[in-house]
Amino acid sequence: MKADLHIHSSMSDSTLSVEDIIIQANRGSVELFSITDHDTVRCQNEFKEKASQEGISYVKGIEITAFDKKENVSVHILGYGYDKDDLLEDFCAATNESRAKAGINMTEKVIEMGYAITVDEVLRYSKGCIIYRPHIMHALFERGYLKGVLNEQYTEWFSKDGPAYFPFEYPDPIDAISAVKEAGGLAVLAHPAYYKNWACIPSLAAAGLDGIEVYHPGHSDIDKSALLAIADGYKLFITSGSDFHGMYAQDPVPIGNGCVEASDEILKLT
Repeated sequence: MKADLHIHSSMSDSTLSVEDIIIQANRGSVELFSITDHDTVRCQNEFKEKASQEGISYVKGIEITAFDKKENVSVHILGYGYDKDDLLEDFCAATNESRAKAGINMTEKVIEMGYAITVDEVLRYSKGCIIYRPHIMHALFERGYLKGVLNEQYTEWFSKDGPAYFPFEYPDPIDAISAVKEAGGLAVLAHPAYYKNWACIPSLAAAGLDGIEVYHPGHSDIDKSALLAIADGYKLFITSGSDFHGMYAQDPVPIGNGCVEASDEILKLT
């Protein structure tokens, strides 16, 4: 069963609704998928119900943003098949509160740079929820300030020391793994080669990590081979995902791109 287990919706930093995602999943011959919005489980039961109505298998998902201070690197933990939604939403509450403040601050900094947009305008692109950086760029694009949503300004403005940068705290990845497992789910390390957080894998495995996302658009064939060996060594199952963000992707790929068959561990969650 071909599975795309890393898709984002308009509930976080993508542009598509679940209905549009299902259409694209069918086009990509995806038989099983998971919407893994950043730091929220909002609408997951609705997503699962709509997928069922369209005859496609679905696994509840989330992508928790974390940071390993010891290794000084970002670590994203994918969670699948949990049943304690409130526990995960509570775990992510501090991140989302910080992110919401950062979104408004970043918007205000862009306004101070001389661009005639408003916070309310950007909130429309975020569906009235948390402002992510692509929402700010989308507003600028629609105003005619930019030739595309994600371009060189995106990296220049929002990277550390950039004029619109605003920092906020993330939880430790080991705490994120614990939260996923306490919620009844399986914890998977997202795109480790893409984020260059290989050094974290031993401690994450010791903390109860269940799987590794091996098949990802940001992974080379050499990366995949190395990660397959690591997964085998630590007895971790493997997953695949397109990391789909709609038009909010610097290098867009279609849903199902490069995805493989779901592991037995994931199939048990359907």
